[in-house]
Amino acid sequence: MENMITNIAQDRIYKELLKLGMEQSIALDLSRIYCENKLIFEDLDKLKKQFNLRFDNLIYKIDCLEDKLNDKIDSMNTVIVSVKNEFTFKVNSLDTKMDIVKNELHTKINSLDTKMNSLDYRIDNLVSEISILNADLSLTRDELNMKINNLDAKIDNVDKYLSKMDSSLISFEEKNKIRNRLFIVAFVGIGLFCQIVGEFLKKYVLGM
Repeated sequence: MENMITNIAQDRIYKELLKLGMEQSIALDLSRIYCENKLIFEDLDKLKKQFNLRFDNLIYKIDCLEDKLNDKIDSMNTVIVSVKNEFTFKVNSLDTKMDIVKNELHTKINSLDTKMNSLDYRIDNLVSEISILNADLSLTRDELNMKINNLDAKIDNVDKYLSKMDSSLISFEEKNKIRNRLFIVAFVGIGLFCQIVGEFLKKYVLGM
């Protein structure tokens, strides 16, 4: 009967020691020593206080570690938010610069299109003016040829007339004078034609 009571007491003490967080082997030895009257209550109180003190220190250290971890997490969150904001700002700045470059490129392309259209218009006008000039030159060339032919015909008629005249009535000197006058008339006619052509070239080619 006494052994059964001792076992019950030892079991209770063992369970209490386990509740305090003590290892099973140590709790078993202490419960056995207590039941054998080798351990007094004061020793148990000392062990309990010492264990509680260590347990409290462990809890304190855990709390400190948790606080430090929370501080580091908060600091990391702050850094992450700062990096995110900086990245967002840089992305927005890059988008703005890309829009500016895009608008400038469109402006330059539109300006180039305008200049090309103006150049095409000028080229078309130049082609038209060249066509008109060619037509006018053809007409002028035909008119000049006609005048030269008329002048040659008149000179031929004069030569024929002079050849028919009696040599006794008109001297050789007078014939030369007539020929010189005819050449002067021809030279003046050619000069007038060159002047007309020069004025035409200034007007249509040089744009003066």
